[in-house]
Amino acid sequence: MSEEPELRSKPVNYDLDDLVALSKLVPRRPLHMFRIAAGALVILLLFTTLVEAWSLTGFVDWPALLAAFFVALLLLLFSSRRFRSWLWLRVARRNPLYAPQTFSLTGDGLRVSSPKGMSELPWTTICDVKCVDDRLFMFLSDRLAYVVPRRAFDSDAEFQAFAAAAQESWAKRHRL
Repeated sequence: MSEEPELRSKPVNYDLDDLVALSKLVPRRPLHMFRIAAGALVILLLFTTLVEAWSLTGFVDWPALLAAFFVALLLLLFSSRRFRSWLWLRVARRNPLYAPQTFSLTGDGLRVSSPKGMSELPWTTICDVKCVDDRLFMFLSDRLAYVVPRRAFDSDAEFQAFAAAAQESWAKRHRL
């Protein structure tokens, strides 16, 4: 990858909306669906237990019910795309390598650079390139992608040119 960058973004950090947008493109795994179903089931059982205990005995074991409700709430919370994205972003920002990234397109691939380092990815390592709304996603696997947001460019035209060039360069090297 010796060529000079053809198109370049401004330095940009990911924000919560970038990660939520990425999570919407990634299919949910069965574990996510299990968390949602388990949380809903626990809440339903709690409500039923509360009604039955009150009607039969006039007494409710509040600590046990609150503990079960807390577990159900956690199950539902961890199934939320926004909450999981917020957690990931919070952990990433604590990493000593976290810094604004600049994305550059070269003839051979994608260059991602920051004050902390640089990566050069040939087009053959990128599985898919998608432009959705105001973000360009360059997938390295079905669940991992670089996100190039529109705000990394001064104008819509620059972003569209970058996205079109990325999709065209990727398509040239991934013909079936």
